[in-house]
Amino acid sequence: MPASASRRTPLFLALLAAFLPLPALALEAIGPAEPMTPAAAGMTAYGSVALTPEGRRLDLYLSAEAGSPVLFGRMDYAPSWLGPWSWPTAVAVVEGEGIQYPALAMSSYGYYAAAWTVSAADPGAQPGVFVRHMGADGTPRSEAVRVDATAAEQYWFPAVATNSHGTDFLVLWTSVEAGGHAVRARYFDHAMWPQGDELRIDLGGSQAYTPAAVAMSRHGYQGEAVVAWTDVAFSPVAVPGSLYLRSLDRTGQLGAPVAVALQSHGEGTSILHEYPALAMLPDGGVVVAWRELTAYSGDGAWSRILARRFDAQLFPLGEAFAVSGLMPTADGNVAPQVAADADGGFVILWGKREIPEGPLGLQATRFLAHGEAGESFEVQPGDMDQHLLPRLALDADGDLSVAWTRIREDGSVEAVRRRFRSQHPLDLGLDAFAWTTDLSAGQRTDLHLHAINRPLDPPPSFAQGAGVATGVAIEVDLPSGLVLVDVDATSWDCDAADPMRCRYRGVLPPGEVMPLRLQVEAGPVPGPQPVLVTLVSDQHDAQPLDNAAEIALRIIDASPDAFAFDPRSDVTPGSVQVSAPVTLGGFDTPVVVTVSGGEFSLNGAAFTSDWAEAQPGDVLRVRHTAAATFATATETTVWAGDASAEFVSVTEAEDLVPEPFAFAPAEGVARGASVESGEILVQGINGAAPIGIQNGEYSIDGAAYTAAAGSVGPGQRVRVRHTSAAGFAGETRSTLDIGGIAADFVSLTEARDVTPDAFAFVDRSGVSRRDIVYSNTITVIGINDATPVSIAGGGGAYSINGGPWSTSAGKLSPGDSVRLRLTASNRSYTTVSTRLEIGGVSDTWSVTTGR
Repeated sequence: MPASASRRTPLFLALLAAFLPLPALALEAIGPAEPMTPAAAGMTAYGSVALTPEGRRLDLYLSAEAGSPVLFGRMDYAPSWLGPWSWPTAVAVVEGEGIQYPALAMSSYGYYAAAWTVSAADPGAQPGVFVRHMGADGTPRSEAVRVDATAAEQYWFPAVATNSHGTDFLVLWTSVEAGGHAVRARYFDHAMWPQGDELRIDLGGSQAYTPAAVAMSRHGYQGEAVVAWTDVAFSPVAVPGSLYLRSLDRTGQLGAPVAVALQSHGEGTSILHEYPALAMLPDGGVVVAWRELTAYSGDGAWSRILARRFDAQLFPLGEAFAVSGLMPTADGNVAPQVAADADGGFVILWGKREIPEGPLGLQATRFLAHGEAGESFEVQPGDMDQHLLPRLALDADGDLSVAWTRIREDGSVEAVRRRFRSQHPLDLGLDAFAWTTDLSAGQRTDLHLHAINRPLDPPPSFAQGAGVATGVAIEVDLPSGLVLVDVDATSWDCDAADPMRCRYRGVLPPGEVMPLRLQVEAGPVPGPQPVLVTLVSDQHDAQPLDNAAEIALRIIDASPDAFAFDPRSDVTPGSVQVSAPVTLGGFDTPVVVTVSGGEFSLNGAAFTSDWAEAQPGDVLRVRHTAAATFATATETTVWAGDASAEFVSVTEAEDLVPEPFAFAPAEGVARGASVESGEILVQGINGAAPIGIQNGEYSIDGAAYTAAAGSVGPGQRVRVRHTSAAGFAGETRSTLDIGGIAADFVSLTEARDVTPDAFAFVDRSGVSRRDIVYSNTITVIGINDATPVSIAGGGGAYSINGGPWSTSAGKLSPGDSVRLRLTASNRSYTTVSTRLEIGGVSDTWSVTTGR
């Protein structure tokens, strides 16, 4: 994430607060986190929590007290948020080997279903997913029931949901199967009898991710539910994962999948959507939260928590919105959880790691029914312990319970819980200003802040509203151009990150004004230096119109904002490359522009390698000539003041494999003749590709034919030549290979034909008696090989090509000429005939005498 983007974020939030006021919803912690289990080294402890609408609370946890895991549950019988905790003796839900991942769902009557998995890795354990129905007093209402019906290698992260009556239960889990991961679910009634077969929820992708999430409508008896999961069935590339929703009911009817957020995978970047959490809203809609993980090639990974709301038909109510900021590690923001209250408000909780490998804390944000965000608050600050697998629940009043697993620094493990109560309206205000607003480098100024607590008039009807002293926090975000010098109170906590954040915590009784002062010094980098001041309340602020302010400081600025040129790839070697334009900004005095390894242009002027002076708003381009060789980078660096950027072009990789080509065959060609193919155009290469031929010759662009190996370039034309077969219907094949792509040129000689075209001799009449008469000459055509010839009748004879006369059968070749001879009758008016047959075709020639 560019530094310039992080500097602008506080200003953007300040403007958003000014024009779109956001309610400052918050929750007040009732004491610190409390252990649910004894800490023990090497044990496994998972916590889960559920609430009835009245606030009756159930905690479920794993313990290894007896040497093997035991799943315990215990109920809080004092739901009042002002009252003390009251716990009966913990009740064992189940015990055995390999128990993992408990999950809870509770009806309005306090009945609950507990689901868990058993690991196949534990000797003697029966692997699978199990569920049991329990009464509010811990009395079992059913046996532990095996849920899964499809054999799998492992079973992960079950989830369970029920309606307000406790008549329908839906168990969801992810199984590792032979074909990959699958998300499966199954319905049960209150007696834990299966209602229909096991359902497969995911889209058949081989990489369905864990965990999936489920929520069921609190109303009605039909078990309408919604499931959220990460899948890759629709992905164009094998990168998980896209996030989907789909509805289902206990009849086994599955709704169409609805895309919440689709994965994307571009050049150097992939964005995944994973670890969904789901809560059903009172109107049947849902809110889904998840982690978005963006991986940049060569630049690590960034994560943030997103959420999106859908109505009862799973139609999106707006786009996804950010719950957390971007963190520069894959685990900077850890899988979220979400719970909703009776008014449609909801809380989203997630794990937050401020720095890579740093401590992991638990953070949460309260939202109004229409999605407006309140203040984020810490459920568990980051410390040397690890805080994992959080679960949370909201009752009808908006009170919150959270349970999670804590691994202490010494290796011991325990399940812990913490409870929060809703806050009620006060009207908080903020005023902030600077003693001096225009600064030069090294100059100091005082920042004055005033927080005001105005009780509502009239106060709210409930007792825990205005009039109660409230804890408040004031956050001051300093941009990198300012340095904190002094604060006037010891309750300030300042973080030297960029931007620096200072937070003041204190008590602000109703009707009082809290004046605070900080002193800052202008750093060496000039420019506008907005200071964002935010008043964060620990209570629900009824009129949050003036809870943020911006103090505008200014220093003479000669440092442009960071700028960048998009790189060019696959460019032609030796081509001239011109960058896209960038607009210089973020400074208010002229700066010098210089370049190395190329040229630049300002505002469309001629390109130059000399220096020039740039003003704010000038448009900058960079130009260079790409490398002459393949797969080679060319870099040009341009400086504008103290800001610089590189324009990089990389020439295309050498490609010597052409597009496929083909030669049309030559059919019916003469035997033993030189046959030439049609011409093909060489395409799809960018260099000289090797060319060779088998059983023939080739010619490039009309040059002399050759059979020797050579090379051919893009856009050149090639022909093939060979000598046709010596026999009839004979095939000759030449194979031309260019860069590993081959094509055949085939010639097929004519078939043998010994049947000539029809011929005719002209009859003679009126000849003298006993005269020797000669016919006209015919030429034998239509054959391509020797054919038989014979004569019969009348004492005729034939001559071939003027040769001797013959009466015997013989042979004729294509193109031979033939003439007949007859002796006329010795009688008047008498006809003498003879018939000549050639290859089965014949003609009769007649000679008739006169007087």
